[in-house]
Amino acid sequence: MRRLLLYALAIIIFSSSIIGITYFTLDTQQDHRSSTPKSTTTIIPRNTFLTYENLAYGIKIQYPSYWQRVDLGRNIIVSFFPPSEHDSGLLENLVVGVNRLSSPYVSLNDFAAVRISLYRSQFTDFHLINTSQGVTSTGTPIYKTEYTHSDGRLAIKRMEVWAIKGIEAFMILYNADTPEYPNLIPIIHKMVDSFGTATMPVRLHNV
Repeated sequence: MRRLLLYALAIIIFSSSIIGITYFTLDTQQDHRSSTPKSTTTIIPRNTFLTYENLAYGIKIQYPSYWQRVDLGRNIIVSFFPPSEHDSGLLENLVVGVNRLSSPYVSLNDFAAVRISLYRSQFTDFHLINTSQGVTSTGTPIYKTEYTHSDGRLAIKRMEVWAIKGIEAFMILYNADTPEYPNLIPIIHKMVDSFGTATMPVRLHNV
């Protein structure tokens, strides 16, 4: 129920986006009771980050090795979420999506202004907390906003980060209940900072 609720909320945010790739890690086990090993154990530290790369869009982002990754449909590229620890009604996660722009001349500031205006009219109890601009460690310019709103049952806080490449606007969205929001912020910041759009997209098929 929590995952279904989260995906429904995320789909509202992303109106036209596409494709993802799947990756998930499994541990094996090792037994050294004799000189002949019977199996192998691989333990990945919780502070290890894996790299997700989407060749169709030329983007990449790092995520914690212990988080689950789910590839979605045309409206959302990929979602990452940690192990569930609290049953608050909303599963905290980070989603990456993409919108196709009507013109290659849309600036990041103009795009952000349109999105914020849309949210003011779309969300109940919308409150814009802050906005900022910067550049990720990969050299990708980004526009970040944080806001809160209500879905009628939950008080939701979001961080939304936008980056534009050509006629595509990429969005990184972090969803959480307001009380839970600060818990993952250090990880979210590292994920956002790793986001890059520098690689050239490879159009292998129609999407």
